[in-house]
Amino acid sequence: MARESCTICDWPEEEIFASSAEAKAFFVRQPARPGHIAVATRAHRPRLHDASASEAGAVLSLARDVAAAAAPVLGIEKFYLAAVGDVDPHFHVHLLPKGADDPKLGAFLFSAAGWQGHDGLERDPSVEKQIREACRPGPA
Repeated sequence: MARESCTICDWPEEEIFASSAEAKAFFVRQPARPGHIAVATRAHRPRLHDASASEAGAVLSLARDVAAAAAPVLGIEKFYLAAVGDVDPHFHVHLLPKGADDPKLGAFLFSAAGWQGHDGLERDPSVEKQIREACRPGPA
């Protein structure tokens, strides 16, 4: 039985800027803010519990490496990590940049109000280029 079309499975390989055997990282097309990144399993896994422990670990490991490389480029305090899965039925996490002066999200996220939708911000190719370069492995 063939799988239905999956945006994350079909993500263009040339847009994946960091990867491992089991995970891949790419910039979200409609970012919540500049530097919004997604990290997903390479294999189609609809939910976290469909992924093997190795695949789930690979997603988090790559997310950590990407966050470590991208945070100084963005000049942010940290990344929020979110795994929602309402739109794309493929296990992935979002890395959402949080600046030192940005409001805390806890009260919003844990309320009945739900998530804020896309606010129309565009991707920033110059920032994305810097993050891609920061994620490239250096000489061994």
